[in-house]
Amino acid sequence: MLVTRRPRPGPWANVLLGGLLALRAQAASAAGLTKAECITANEAGQTLRLSGQLSSARDQLRQCVAASCPSLVRKDCAERLAELERVQPTLLFEVRDGAGTPLGPVSVKMDGELLAERPDGEGFSVDPGMHAFTVEVFGVPPVSRQLAVREGEVGRRVTVIVDPASGRPSDAAPAPGHSQRLLAAISGGVGLAGIVVGTAFGLKAASSWSTARGDCTPTGCPDATYAQATSARSDAATSATASTVAFVGGGALLATGVLLWLTAPRSVEASAALRVTPVLGPAGAGVGVGGRF
Repeated sequence: MLVTRRPRPGPWANVLLGGLLALRAQAASAAGLTKAECITANEAGQTLRLSGQLSSARDQLRQCVAASCPSLVRKDCAERLAELERVQPTLLFEVRDGAGTPLGPVSVKMDGELLAERPDGEGFSVDPGMHAFTVEVFGVPPVSRQLAVREGEVGRRVTVIVDPASGRPSDAAPAPGHSQRLLAAISGGVGLAGIVVGTAFGLKAASSWSTARGDCTPTGCPDATYAQATSARSDAATSATASTVAFVGGGALLATGVLLWLTAPRSVEASAALRVTPVLGPAGAGVGVGGRF
């Protein structure tokens, strides 16, 4: 038996379908939809939602909540529209100079298409996925950014820092957590060195103690080896003390370095939420953790 399979539409077909349906919805909105058109809009909204075209899906679902649509269709479309608007990503662009002063007027383009002029903190609804954004400020060359937008990112702030003299992104501000990771590397390196030194003193203490025991018998130390055994015993005690101090200090610094590295913020929000700082005081050294939990 010969079985034929219908080819699956490619991504460009979905984009074209979304555009055609959006035009159709706009043309029909003025006159009101028929029952068949309401059902078609509902089905189209579901299809576009599954393909990730949330903006086009929302346009369709807004059509089938019209009063001219059957009540069951209106209810279904209203529920889908409410769920869609909860997860539709929105971006808020803020363009500032190196001193933090807002710049304007501003225009933002996404994938070559103009989103709006002078956003002024207004949120833009976009579809999930990787997008190319271009920010243009009057008198400054355009600044481009690639952003991965995820579903559910509502009210995500995108701050663009530019140098008005050159239009290039400013490199004055280091990456979040840079100073803390640098301190972690230093602390961990010194701690590791302390452990190595402690190991060396420990081996020396063991060797000196072995020498002291070899120069004496269980009943005492002969006069000929007494001075040498006493010196070896004293050296063993000193080396053992130095080994203990180096091990304890090195271990504490290494643990502090690991903690600082693991808690270093990867974003501005994380930096504000958690702060880890070294603390020095009369009782010794430690780490202070503070912020919002």
